[in-house]
Amino acid sequence: MHLIIPNQPIVISPPTGTSQLPLVEIDKAKVTTKYRPVRIRTGSKKRAEADCSYGPFDTAQLPFSAWEFFHAAKKTELACTFTANMANRRAFAFTLEHEDTFLWNSTNFRKRDSAVFALEDFAETGLAGRVGEAIAYLAMVEWGYVYWDRCATVWARAARNANITHTDQLKVAQYISSLVSSGKPQNEPDFIFEKMNGDVALMEAKGGFVEPGNDYPYTKDVLNQALTQLGAWSSTITPTPAKSYGIATLLREENDAHDDPSLIAYVDPPGRKDSNLPQAELSSDLVRRCNYGAWLIGMGFVSSGLALRELREKHMEKVELPILNIGSRQFAVVTAGWKVPDLQILPFFEPWLLDFPPFRWSGRRGGGVLVMGIDKEILKQIGRAIHNPKEPVLLNLDMGEDDVKAKTKTTTEFPGSIMPDGTLMGTINRDGFAKSIEAMEKFSL
Repeated sequence: MHLIIPNQPIVISPPTGTSQLPLVEIDKAKVTTKYRPVRIRTGSKKRAEADCSYGPFDTAQLPFSAWEFFHAAKKTELACTFTANMANRRAFAFTLEHEDTFLWNSTNFRKRDSAVFALEDFAETGLAGRVGEAIAYLAMVEWGYVYWDRCATVWARAARNANITHTDQLKVAQYISSLVSSGKPQNEPDFIFEKMNGDVALMEAKGGFVEPGNDYPYTKDVLNQALTQLGAWSSTITPTPAKSYGIATLLREENDAHDDPSLIAYVDPPGRKDSNLPQAELSSDLVRRCNYGAWLIGMGFVSSGLALRELREKHMEKVELPILNIGSRQFAVVTAGWKVPDLQILPFFEPWLLDFPPFRWSGRRGGGVLVMGIDKEILKQIGRAIHNPKEPVLLNLDMGEDDVKAKTKTTTEFPGSIMPDGTLMGTINRDGFAKSIEAMEKFSL
């Protein structure tokens, strides 16, 4: 006889609403030149005529839904070197802890006002960093980048694949350590992105909460640090990435009357190359393998996700997954949680006690399932990639141009988010999930 002790449930409210942020590009020379300000002088005519203290905004803003924001936050968690369970709990806990932190259905994304006597806490810095990563990810997606992972993860796989010696790997680690502030390059949140056409870019995300009524004083410092980190990584990768984005998300509070709104300030100089360092050559589909490997781990397929990221063949497993239809596309999904009609049933809630499926609590309105998933055709190709680690299988992903150009917006049919890489996160009602189970298909992973 065995006892099963279920995990303590994480209770969250599904995110709702939309918002947007303006973007402003800052000249690299302003960021890197000593004593040269990045901000227009206070009280000047030029500042009064500008969109913000940094100058003119880009012609288009960055729009996003609450679901896309939390989808992006989950992706950044899964790109860390956590266990799958820890990554899932951290990502969903982010939604839980901060579902009331931000203002939605507004023309400018903001944080709710802090308590007047609240003490500054290191947690505020951590939250700002996580917000910065999620928003920067969404900005890169808006600019046409589809696949991604952390630089350290991709470089380590590329170095192993290129048979770079441990001594030379240490040399690179020591070089990067000398240029980044923490001295721990594996902890630096630098990211590598790839477009469908194979163009590669590096990105460093920064985030800050702005004190009401004041200019943010650290913009130049954080962007300069971002350029330093990006330059360090750029010089260790071949071919040299064509772009390196430093992106700072500066978030203001609800009733802050400062002339600057919440905004995204960014700089995008070209990458640089240092021939004195051993360089890891990126195999043609490595970034894509790392991108989907992290998501597979989040879906619970840990061994498959690790094998995909590490270009390592594994024993083939057959898994049967529900198939969810959204518009003209089909997605293989796993259950990540349950949307219950009310909290009163939580102490007694176990799915198998409800004669599932279809749910016996069908009389209760509002029930459903929280799911994570991947486009069905992409998952089939991921399976082929796992079992052919030396072949660039993921260069031939079956994705239409429309899938890449735009994220799927939250609708009444599907309250959730679908990113251009075909990953999905959202809720479906009990009837929709029952239909997806009836349409289950087998995949080789």
